[in-house]
Amino acid sequence: MKPTRCIVRLRSVQLGATRQHRNRGVFGLNLGHLWDERARVQPFMDLIFSELEAGRLTPVVARTFSLEQAADAHRYIQSRANIGKVVLTT
Repeated sequence: MKPTRCIVRLRSVQLGATRQHRNRGVFGLNLGHLWDERARVQPFMDLIFSELEAGRLTPVVARTFSLEQAADAHRYIQSRANIGKVVLTT
């Protein structure tokens, strides 16, 4: 199984080569299949947003593209060069 890439970084955890020696991992979840189960997902979303607001959880942005560069952004994603989110701006 191929490891996933980091999209969110916890400030209290240092990522890098030493992570292996501390027996820590970073995992991503796709909650899209729970879209219609708001009551089940809401407590987790509240936690995520409170951590974002407190500054303890920050998204990792790999690169930003203007909306006019959307095709370039798509090629960048397809090249699998990004570690983090690719953002389109207007």
